[in-house]
Amino acid sequence: MKKLYTYFLLCIVLLLLPLNYLFSQSEKKSGRVLFFSEEINYEVAPFTSILEDKTNSLTYEEIKQKEFTLNDKANINFGIKSSITWIKFRIKNQTSIPTAKLFFVIEYPQLDLVCFYFVLKDGSIFKKNIGDTFPFYDRELKIRFLNISLPEELNYDSDIYISV
Repeated sequence: MKKLYTYFLLCIVLLLLPLNYLFSQSEKKSGRVLFFSEEINYEVAPFTSILEDKTNSLTYEEIKQKEFTLNDKANINFGIKSSITWIKFRIKNQTSIPTAKLFFVIEYPQLDLVCFYFVLKDGSIFKKNIGDTFPFYDRELKIRFLNISLPEELNYDSDIYISV
């Protein structure tokens, strides 16, 4: 039963599989929000905005002030680059599933470093790094793909930023 439950959680991927989404035109800047309903799999790419940091020097605080470009592709794939790509999006959990049981899964396990930046309910920033340079046993889900759970205290009124 535990394996079945873990498999179910794994299926709540955000960066994979079929497109099951709703658009919200009322949200600021990105113009799009991914709403979790009772679906199992979600593709995040159509809800993202992208910014390339060719200097590789911008910080999280600096990147929040920059203008992002809406992503118009079904997948996020820029090939091999030496620059950092920042990804921004917003989600809303409208399910009965606790936030900490929702996972981001990245189907490209060869990424060296992926940094997630979450704003928590108290206004603090929670940063979590994942990538193939970290030991496999540190992964929350013991699968070959990179994965991270959403923080339980996630502030859904803030954007999520990822640097790759």
